[in-house]
Amino acid sequence: MGFFKPVNNENYNTMQAIIAGKQSPNYVSVSYLRNSDVFTAVKVVSQDIATNPIKLISDEDNVISDDLNYLLNVKPNETMTAWTFKFALAANLLLSGNAYARVYRDKQGKPLELRLIKPSWVTIYRDENDVLTYKINDDDAREYDLAADDILHYKYFSTNGIVGISPLHSLKNEVAAQDSGNRMLMDFFNSGLHSRGTLKIDKSELAPEAAKAIKNKFIASNNDDTGVTVLDNTMDYAQIEVDTSVLKLINSNQYSTKQIAKAFSIPTSKLGIESAHTSVVQENLDYIQNSLDHYFSVFNSENNVKLLDFKDRLKLHFEFDVSRLLKLDTKTNIEESIKMWQNGGINHDEYRKRLGYQPDSDQHQYYVMSNYIPLDEAHLTLKGGDMNAKNGNKSD
Repeated sequence: MGFFKPVNNENYNTMQAIIAGKQSPNYVSVSYLRNSDVFTAVKVVSQDIATNPIKLISDEDNVISDDLNYLLNVKPNETMTAWTFKFALAANLLLSGNAYARVYRDKQGKPLELRLIKPSWVTIYRDENDVLTYKINDDDAREYDLAADDILHYKYFSTNGIVGISPLHSLKNEVAAQDSGNRMLMDFFNSGLHSRGTLKIDKSELAPEAAKAIKNKFIASNNDDTGVTVLDNTMDYAQIEVDTSVLKLINSNQYSTKQIAKAFSIPTSKLGIESAHTSVVQENLDYIQNSLDHYFSVFNSENNVKLLDFKDRLKLHFEFDVSRLLKLDTKTNIEESIKMWQNGGINHDEYRKRLGYQPDSDQHQYYVMSNYIPLDEAHLTLKGGDMNAKNGNKSD
């Protein structure tokens, strides 16, 4: 590949390695998942991306039945369900900034199968004509090249439009500070099980060897589960006091957690921090509109270009169906359903379906607020009243 230039590292010349100088700039170590806040942030976003189905629809919002629905929402390949596939893609996107899937096509060019590719396998090359080639080197030491059209490449944040950057790159100091605080707490509790202190021997001058022997003997004689310390009148044991105010500060410090939530664009409530001034309903809507919608756009835009041909792109597009998320709040769903039903926005069957009931077989009519009668009857009543008024007659 003498005429090809690798582009994976173009934007990372000044970026330091994250983990002990060994982290590749192309992907972030899965060891970051040992941090509970990072794990939760990745899990929350990934499962919401995986759980919501992807719809292929027309510009008139009519749902299109297509084989792509099976690949994206049922079974993309022989070894994965659609949920597992989308979850893994989202997790790779958040951890490494890039998520990849190979597209297998039939002779007509239609997608037949989608297979996950690890970010660590991929190196991207660009030739003098700006044509991209994805060089794959998998765990079995197999090497092969893929054209850009044959690989789904999802990237959330990018400065060159080719390679993505993980949100974790901005959290190096925050995660390190949180890990240091957690280690201090662990050291405190570990030492609390075996209390540290000083053992004074009255009226004696001990050589280092003798002091060490007495220490070992003292520890051995009290190494049981009774918690009883036995001393003679020549010994005085005093436990070292620990300033717990520092530990309280570490345990209550939410700065790192808030920074992690900010980097992943999710509400702090998703990481266990209560929001005092925002309702659950409003926070959930804000999460969908200002967080998930951006992640959805990453997947939709790539799917539009790589899974649809040119003619289909002119009239079709992919969207995530977020109705499940909007129905999470039962109270709000009931209130909104009643308003829509009362104002003729949905018919009786659609109203029952939104509330989780089986629709009635013949109840397809729309209702309005006027005594909650069928809309066609309300129209006839109003028309008759108008006619009677014109004739100077009063209706019964």
